[in-house]
Amino acid sequence: MDKIGIRQTSLEAYKAIKPKLGARQKEVFDVLDEAAKPLTDKELSEILDRPINTVTPRRNELVKKGLIVEAEKRLCTITGSKAIAWKINNGGFLHE
Repeated sequence: MDKIGIRQTSLEAYKAIKPKLGARQKEVFDVLDEAAKPLTDKELSEILDRPINTVTPRRNELVKKGLIVEAEKRLCTITGSKAIAWKINNGGFLHE
């Protein structure tokens, strides 16, 4: 499947589930969707200007729904420590 087809599938899946997401889940999803690269939890926290302990649970929920996935392990630009960076799941599958 081409990149456009995958993206369209992801978009359709997101539109179907978006009304079921909480406001904070939508914020995390939208930041990852607009990001130029995968982001760590701390980077998400900084962008959203929210404490990490309010971002990580929302990210976990989105992982469980199949909306975001682990992209890579790299040095976080905020902490300088190795961390998992997350991205939108372009496969477009969801778990309810």
